[in-house]
Amino acid sequence: MTLKPNEKLRVEEILKDLEHYRPRRRGWSWRKALPKATKVGHFEYDQISEPLKNSVPLPAAHYFGNIDPQPDPVITSEIASGRFEDDIRRMRMAAWHGADHIMVIRTLGQSHMDGLIEGTPEGIGGIPITRKQLRATRKALDIIEDEVGRPINFHSYVSGVAGPEIAVLFAEEGVNGAHQDPQYNVLYRGINPIRSFVDAAVAKRIMAWANILQIDGAHNANASAKMAWKVMPELLV
Repeated sequence: MTLKPNEKLRVEEILKDLEHYRPRRRGWSWRKALPKATKVGHFEYDQISEPLKNSVPLPAAHYFGNIDPQPDPVITSEIASGRFEDDIRRMRMAAWHGADHIMVIRTLGQSHMDGLIEGTPEGIGGIPITRKQLRATRKALDIIEDEVGRPINFHSYVSGVAGPEIAVLFAEEGVNGAHQDPQYNVLYRGINPIRSFVDAAVAKRIMAWANILQIDGAHNANASAKMAWKVMPELLV
């Protein structure tokens, strides 16, 4: 399937032969930096990455010859429509605007489901994570990658119960980054602390094997903790 800039992404084409699709790579992809003093238009940049094949520059670019220099750091975009078909349309828009790290928020309550679910159900405040949803999303991102000319990292969520099972699912389906956050389970979800940290240790080992970028809960805890030692259990895992 080849995308054209003036055509909508066809979800039915994404779902066609989905059972035979396999991700083209595993693990995280970083932007490729260009040498210092790289010239774009009339300007030189010391911290810049390879340009996109197709993109939408900032509105102010109109006054600078419509240049669209791409920064060296990762650009993250969070998406939470609750419907996977809407998610992938928003991913395409985000990729055209320079995002290469797409975080798809998980639906309310899945962190308490002790097992995997199936299909493509609609979520609340995010998407239900299933094999079909992950595979369709990764397939769509592979097509969008070819359109914009840069690898796009797909990010999801392992936190909650059934963490090891979801980690295996992510490794199989080409997820590139994920939250794995046992401390959040204890502080905010009321999940058994021992179960939470044991599951996290297993899940994190699987994610490390698959070269999946991990974000733990220290950033959540740091946002509300008054004493640094309260964040330590998360970092020990």
